[in-house]
Amino acid sequence: MCRNAVTMRKFAVILALLLGTLPLQGCHDLFGLGACTLIVEYGVKVEVRDSVTGDLLGSEATGTLTEGQYHETMERWDDRRQHLVGAPERAGAYRVEVTVDGYKPWILQPVIVNKGRCHVGTVHLQADMVPLGS
Repeated sequence: MCRNAVTMRKFAVILALLLGTLPLQGCHDLFGLGACTLIVEYGVKVEVRDSVTGDLLGSEATGTLTEGQYHETMERWDDRRQHLVGAPERAGAYRVEVTVDGYKPWILQPVIVNKGRCHVGTVHLQADMVPLGS
């Protein structure tokens, strides 16, 4: 009977997780399921700026992450879409490339993203874009 109760409790937790009704806080394992939080953490977050004026350029930027055979186009993130993000919950050593029309490409490697107990640790970068002709 206890075994059935534990199984039912695990089922209820899994169902709640799938439905998004169980707020999880902190990094603890629920009933041995390996769950920490429902939040997805990005491994790389890039703020894109003009190197001369300091203006934000994220809404005009595109970015890529590469690690061996892995290749990802970064997404724009936040309300104003001023940051590029990538490597969701993926540790690794990345080559980060950011491009904006009218600017020289910005490349940084290796960018090391480490895996934590629950999530990856986000690496915050600032890409200072140099205008063409500078």
